[in-house]
Amino acid sequence: MKSLPDALTEWAASLDDGNRAAVRLLIEHDFWLHRKDFLEPCVHVDRHGMAWVSWPTAGELLERAEFDVPDSALALLDFAICLAEDAFRLSRLEPANRALVVGAVIVAVGGDRLAVRTDE
Repeated sequence: MKSLPDALTEWAASLDDGNRAAVRLLIEHDFWLHRKDFLEPCVHVDRHGMAWVSWPTAGELLERAEFDVPDSALALLDFAICLAEDAFRLSRLEPANRALVVGAVIVAVGGDRLAVRTDE
């Protein structure tokens, strides 16, 4: 039997970039896929081991404040849902504008202020 991350990765591989990014984010965050209150209503596994995420259900639960978790985890889930549902219309961006969006996200999370040490 496949692991849940492997099954979700396999499912997302056949989907658009936003869904693949959202699944990857959940897997790499390593938080939501261990929570029963997320898994039971939002993640489904069929008898063949194929898994998928119900993003609309996750969004509804998030909107209703059903999860008692840190704000950072809520923000990450919200971002994953937005990616999967193409809420920011990223799929419609031309390559040059995609680079602008990446740069803006880096600034929005404070990435432009991260100190990089080169003397080590």
